[in-house]
This record gives sequence, structure tokens and C-alpha cells, in this order.
Amino acid sequence: MEAIFEIMLLLIFRYPGAALRWLFSRLWKSKKKYIEFLEDNVESNAIIFIGTLILVTLLVKFVLF
Repeated sequence: MEAIFEIMLLLIFRYPGAALRWLFSRLWKSKKKYIEFLEDNVESNAIIFIGTLILVTLLVKFVLF
């Protein structure tokens, strides 16, 4: 059951994580395509998206409250 849950989370978070990596790479004039980031490393895409969510949540909490 735990493995199924982990796979589902990776599949859900990999697309926005790859999109964030792709957007940030455009700042440094990278020519990699989105599909290359998507297929590159699933775990890093998920970790980057989760880390970004945590960072944005903490910033909103400390700025607004």
C-alpha cells in the first residue's frame, strides 16, 4: 500500500516540478525542452515542487500573518 501511495505522489508532483525546472532554466537561456525535464529525473521534479510549495507557504504565512 505504501509503494502505491508513493508512486501516485511521484506521478502527481512530477509535472509541476518539471514545469518549475523548465521555467527556471529559461532564465539561464537553456534550450532544453519541457519533455526532457519531465523524463530526466522524476524524484527531483517531485522534490522541487514540494520544496517550492513549502517555501511559498512559509513566505505567505510570515508575510501576511
